[in-house]
Amino acid sequence: MKILIVDDHRLFLDGVCHVVEQLDHGSIQCLPVADAIQALSMLDVDPDIELILLDINMPRLDGIGFLDSVQRRGLSVPVVAVSATEEPEQVLEVLNHGALGFIPKSHDSAQMLHAIREVLAGNLYLPAELGTAVERLRSSQLANSDPDSSYNQVGVTRRQREVLKLVARGYTNKDIALTLHLSEATVKSHLYALFQLLHAKSRAECVRNAYKIGLIKPPDTD
Repeated sequence: MKILIVDDHRLFLDGVCHVVEQLDHGSIQCLPVADAIQALSMLDVDPDIELILLDINMPRLDGIGFLDSVQRRGLSVPVVAVSATEEPEQVLEVLNHGALGFIPKSHDSAQMLHAIREVLAGNLYLPAELGTAVERLRSSQLANSDPDSSYNQVGVTRRQREVLKLVARGYTNKDIALTLHLSEATVKSHLYALFQLLHAKSRAECVRNAYKIGLIKPPDTD
């Protein structure tokens, strides 16, 4: 498994490589890169990279710019943001741009390995307290926005509603990504937000709860 690590601090790169190699001794190939533009060049020529750990505060091209570039390329490789800054505003921004998680640099090696395993298993990762703060911020932003429809009143964006309608039709994440011209990582990010907003633990429960409040209609009537 190839894991691309993008950070402009050499010492941190070396430390993270040492940690991720503990996932499976002998089968992990760590690719440390000190520049996001160089990282994009590697992604263009190596389709076997399976995970990216991304510092979000870098010169030349920052984490948000990198995430946007990954999406424009239509790549489905999961990206996890890593930062010493744990501001909910910054975390919410990277999630909105397609990151599948956020690992604070204050995490120890065991916590980082747990976070990586969660993402590789197809889940999103946020530390519990930070996740609560991010959801509070998301709710606050929505409360202060001008709702233009009933579904915005529960905090679901137009794009998330499009994803939800396809989930109701039985589309897989890959199908949704192809239909909406998104990366699979972005689809997973939207689904994570929908699970939180609709208090659901599964795709089926998410759809059922959406039907109950009239957020979407069943496929045969939509």
